[in-house]
Amino acid sequence: MNIESISFDSDRNIIVIDDAFNFSEISGIYAKVISYSYSIYNSSDAEVQDLSDKRLGCPLNIEDPILMNIFSGERMSFLMECISQEKYFHWRSYINLGLISDAHKIHVDEFKTDEGLTLLYYANRNWNCDWGGETIFYDDSRKNIRFVSPFIPGRLIIFDSSIPHSAKSQNFNGPSYRFTLASKFKRVDK
Repeated sequence: MNIESISFDSDRNIIVIDDAFNFSEISGIYAKVISYSYSIYNSSDAEVQDLSDKRLGCPLNIEDPILMNIFSGERMSFLMECISQEKYFHWRSYINLGLISDAHKIHVDEFKTDEGLTLLYYANRNWNCDWGGETIFYDDSRKNIRFVSPFIPGRLIIFDSSIPHSAKSQNFNGPSYRFTLASKFKRVDK
C-alpha cells in the first residue's frame, strides 16, 4: 500500500491510500457495484423535480459484500489504525452514482472537527485522469482549494468529516457513470 498523509490543518489530515487492492479485487468490487439498483436520494421531500442537489445512490449495510471486501485482511488492520473502533463507530455507507450532468455542491459531512470520519473508495474499474471526476477539498471558507484527489480506481481516502469537499463531474470523453463508495464514521461519545 502507498499511503500519503496530507496535513489539512493542525487538527485534520487527509489520508490517501493507493495500491490497497489488486486489479482482480477492484474488478470484483466494480462488478458488484454495477449490479445494484440506484434511486434518487439526498432528499426528504417527495417532490424531486426541483432539487438543486439530486443524486443517484444506493444505501449499503455493514454486512454488504463490498464493505466486507474493503474492510478485510491487511486493509482492515491499517484502516483500524486510522478509524479507531474505540473512538468511532460505523454510521452508514452508500454508493454514489455520478452522472456527467450532475452538479455537485461543496459540503461537509459533519459540522464540527473530530465528530466523524469519512472514507471514500473510487469504485470504477478503469479511469483516465483526463476524464475528470476529482474530489476537491477546500479550506473552511470554501474559497480556496487545499487538495485535489484525482479519481484513481481503487483509491481510498480518509478524512475528518468537517473538511469541505466536492466531487467534480466527469466529462463527456469518459464513462457515463462515476461510482464512489462512501462510509461514514461517528465519534462514539457524541
